Amino acid sequence: MLRRLWKLVAFVTVAAGYTLYAGVAVRLKRSSRERARAMARHQQRGARLLLRVLGVRVRVKGRPLEHRAGAPPTLLVSNHLGLLDPFVLASQVQAALVGKAEIDDWPAAGWVARTMGVLFVERGHSGAVKGFVERVQERLRDGVSVLAFPEGTTNERPQVLPFKTGVFSGVAGQKGEVVLPLYLHVRSVDGRPARVGEERRRVIWAGGTEPGLAHAWRLLALRRVVMEVRVGEPIDAGEHGRRALARRAQRQVEAMAEEALGG
Repeated sequence: MLRRLWKLVAFVTVAAGYTLYAGVAVRLKRSSRERARAMARHQQRGARLLLRVLGVRVRVKGRPLEHRAGAPPTLLVSNHLGLLDPFVLASQVQAALVGKAEIDDWPAAGWVARTMGVLFVERGHSGAVKGFVERVQERLRDGVSVLAFPEGTTNERPQVLPFKTGVFSGVAGQKGEVVLPLYLHVRSVDGRPARVGEERRRVIWAGGTEPGLAHAWRLLALRRVVMEVRVGEPIDAGEHGRRALARRAQRQVEAMAEEALGG
């Protein structure tokens, strides 16, 4: 209980303090392009601080994720395990996160998400999806990568859920645009391997069957978590439509999942 309370207080304090600082720093930028890049940069720094508070370490397997100078921005797509995912991936790459529209209405989380430049998507409404796609394209034109979870929900099962195609519309058929599949994997929890079984489930959120607060409370009890990000092969978005892009990206994520989980 003491560990949970200490982590909760530290997490809230660091998140609030850094968001205030980042908000001021972003407003000082003159152009929208500069502001977009500043939000992604501050988001990465903030995510690293918060993971340190939570006792989470991240390892990357495959090509480096850090955005290289002169390299084009990328649409990054990943499986979705739980609340740690955005922090883990944001700590490794400067990108605009994609989040569900409901987050914008959450009292504290919504303020943090807006300050860090999260792109909100409202599913099931054609007009809203069109606007979302335009915001994705604008962020890519600003030189900022975009990070999405196309499963659309957290998934406790080893199998990857079918990818939704909406976010792929932002790059499909466009020359020079790239999709990079990622796979998030729980390596260990409190020093014990967590490839499958109970240890893995301590980190994963059973979306739809478990309240989010219960998942967060369980995470606060963990001493040390090692997460792994597996990096796939880039896909040329200019050669494919959105459905084909989603299928190709999902196949890569499924292959990485099979390798990570031992079949």
